[in-house]
Amino acid sequence: MKPNACFTPRAYQTELFEIARKKNSILVLATGSGKTYISILLIKEFADQDPDVGSTCVCPDCPYIEMARDWLPLLIDYT
Repeated sequence: MKPNACFTPRAYQTELFEIARKKNSILVLATGSGKTYISILLIKEFADQDPDVGSTCVCPDCPYIEMARDWLPLLIDYT
């Protein structure tokens, strides 16, 4: 996982990203610890591997949906 111009991942985020990209995982972290960021990076990783495969991001309420919506274009190049 490479740092992005908008965000540099913490060591534990990189470690969890690497684990989750290799096998199904459930990440349990405190509020504000970067779960949404890790999930967006995983969406990008899987889309880069196979652009025809879709992804789903499940969020418990509107603020998280809005956060994912706002971060996706910053972290993923859709072109």
